[in-house]
Amino acid sequence: MEFDRKLLDAYYRGECTEAQKREVENWLDMEDYAEYQVLTSASQKKSIWKKVKANTIGRHSTLTYKIAAAALLLCCLTFVAIRYQAADTAQEMLTVTTAKGQRAKVLLPDSSLVYLKPQSTLTYSKTFADGRHVQLLGEAFFEVQKDPEHPFTITGDRTETKVLGTSFNLQSRNQQQSLTVLTGKVAYRDLATGQTEIVMPDERAELGVATKLSKQRVSAESYTAWTKDELRFEDMPLGDMIPQLEEWYGVSIKLADRQLAKKTFTGRFHDPSINALLHSVGFALKFDYRIQDSTVTLTAQH
Repeated sequence: MEFDRKLLDAYYRGECTEAQKREVENWLDMEDYAEYQVLTSASQKKSIWKKVKANTIGRHSTLTYKIAAAALLLCCLTFVAIRYQAADTAQEMLTVTTAKGQRAKVLLPDSSLVYLKPQSTLTYSKTFADGRHVQLLGEAFFEVQKDPEHPFTITGDRTETKVLGTSFNLQSRNQQQSLTVLTGKVAYRDLATGQTEIVMPDERAELGVATKLSKQRVSAESYTAWTKDELRFEDMPLGDMIPQLEEWYGVSIKLADRQLAKKTFTGRFHDPSINALLHSVGFALKFDYRIQDSTVTLTAQH
């Protein structure tokens, strides 16, 4: 049975009405508080009892010790509440999710930084009390603080990434699984088969739908430029560019002419407006564009 602490305090000070006194005394007579005394250690009980007795010297009510026991109960319950609140705080999980066209920068409890791309979700413990572990669905760039005694682990839907301190771009979107390392050394594991690759700077590891993990040499800066508000394309087909542009600007892009998808483009843009980018790419690949609400239509020039 729960009891109003303010009412008990008022009774102790002699400030209760007759009805309130009867309510308190009935509760004390029931001695419901006794079953709660096991919630704290013997040494803590002794310490609390010492304080309670010191505060009750000179009081001669027949209920003095019942009140003292009730006070002990309240102290015990307060201790338990604080203890479990601390445990809950340590285990509290935080989630950051970005929408289409939205990016986010997240500072983790160990001062590591995460740059989230649009349509991505990062989940992590508020305190890292149980270790440096996060979950990623989507794509993000990580700058992990060095801590050799506490490895940093990222779990995706199909992969696990483990590092001590480094920077890299990680993608975990169902069929799209990849890791591109900018600095340091990263262990990248296929959760289904257990296959692990050690990925070094300027290397990219990919996991296909029906293929094993594989590595190749790349320019890592091309895959991490987005963290500096840059879009880079190197001999990339327009069909491959479109998902990136849809994600970046939060729009839907339709090709009125399917042959446009095969045309390739090379270029670099810094924080471009959608109109500026489409004008430049359209000039190079010979297409016109029309924007209506959040839909972009590309039409080949004839």
